[in-house]
Amino acid sequence: MSFRVEEKIAVTRMQLELSFASLLDAGATELYPERRINSCYFDTINTKSFFDSEEGLLPRKKVRIRHYGNSAESCQDYFLETKISSFEGRYKTVEKISTDVANAKLAHGIFDRSLGLISPVLTVSYRRRYLYFLGNRITIDTDISYQRPDLDLNLSEKLSVIEIKSFSTEACLGVVPILSAQRVRFSKYCRGLLRFGERQYGRKRAL
Repeated sequence: MSFRVEEKIAVTRMQLELSFASLLDAGATELYPERRINSCYFDTINTKSFFDSEEGLLPRKKVRIRHYGNSAESCQDYFLETKISSFEGRYKTVEKISTDVANAKLAHGIFDRSLGLISPVLTVSYRRRYLYFLGNRITIDTDISYQRPDLDLNLSEKLSVIEIKSFSTEACLGVVPILSAQRVRFSKYCRGLLRFGERQYGRKRAL
């Protein structure tokens, strides 16, 4: 198990352009071609993962099924991912699953040992670019949108997200001064749910 350090920077379009240019000028290189990522997040009926994340509780986890590309119909590869934040650090498990298994879990839910029965709550879609700089992997997420499985409605995100992923706090923080924005706590899952029902989730959080 390898723990990693993550720092997120939410940026406007102008900040993104300046930050991207600064990274390239400093020697950052692109790792892979840009691609679209689609993640369906699962949660309990009381959205425990959402509230644990909003309150910053430890340990906590998020479970999602991810696929790549513009169309789920043409997708052959699905991945069941669990992101865990513990007192020791953060790590992620990834399991490749078949289309049939993915469809079954999306239709009937997943039984998680710590959360119990969890069901699809929110789908997040975005375009991602991959950079490498000073031992860090840097991802840039743009064109972010949110969709609830029970609503025929997509909501767009105004901000983009730069995320620094590293196994060293010092190396990770060494990238931040180059960027044209400040570090911020940013969860696409939580932000998406708040966009759909800010009053509802806000009341629950206050209880």
